[in-house]
Amino acid sequence: MATHAEVFRYTSLPAEIRNTIMEYALVPGDVYPCPKEPKPTSTNPSRKLFRAVFKRPSATFKTKVGDIDHQVATTKQPGPHLLTTCKKAYQDGHYMFYTMNTFHLPAGSAHDAEIWLNHLKPDDKSMIKSAGVTFSLADLTPEVLVEMEKKWLWDLPAMTRRYEQRMVFEVTYILCWRFWQDKIRFLQQWDTLDQICLKKAGGEASVFEGEAFRAWDAKEEKDFLDAARGLVKAELEGLVGQMGWKATRKLLMAGGVDFGDIDFVPLNKKTTETKEDRRF
Repeated sequence: MATHAEVFRYTSLPAEIRNTIMEYALVPGDVYPCPKEPKPTSTNPSRKLFRAVFKRPSATFKTKVGDIDHQVATTKQPGPHLLTTCKKAYQDGHYMFYTMNTFHLPAGSAHDAEIWLNHLKPDDKSMIKSAGVTFSLADLTPEVLVEMEKKWLWDLPAMTRRYEQRMVFEVTYILCWRFWQDKIRFLQQWDTLDQICLKKAGGEASVFEGEAFRAWDAKEEKDFLDAARGLVKAELEGLVGQMGWKATRKLLMAGGVDFGDIDFVPLNKKTTETKEDRRF
């Protein structure tokens, strides 16, 4: 049995060492929260923070350190669990976790990001200073596709639906100007952010200061979204060229597809955008 002198106490460590421990465990650099979470079963504030970041205990917490991606099961990820050890650990780590990481919006619509943020206390949300978003084919989630079909694609002529290139054009156009633009607006209205990281499908990232990003004019927004759309359109054209639109839609509706493992075959013909196309 350990004597009183042998007991290790976290609070006995110097503040510099405690900060180093917390930074190592809780500041991976990039955090990808889950868009939804189950109802908490504990009133412990540190466990609420744990559930606000992770969808379920078996979920995967994706972090990025430098140029290396890591997939670590949350049950083996020590960082959040440190917050449950004592009140002092929670106070130290809570502030560092929110202020020193970049929080990336989940794939899908801006509404998915709102769901996650609504679970945070206003003070916690205001502590987040850096946020990011990736504009990619992963945004074509089953929920996004269903919303597209209900609101915009349902009245397309039958001939258009059989024209696969046209479907690629319509889907990526709506994705860009209905969903991605909403994400841009969402980030611009988040006025406590000091830094915003926007990443295109090809991996190219652009970092903007908060005030400069909020002051974007229509041309800057259009140039960025058009470039991001062009990359996703080429990727979707390749997928449709290999599988056809119906099979591609089925794959997207299934969710959880790793598009990096698919060898794309481009469509033979090009889709020309006309004034009539710009109807949304």
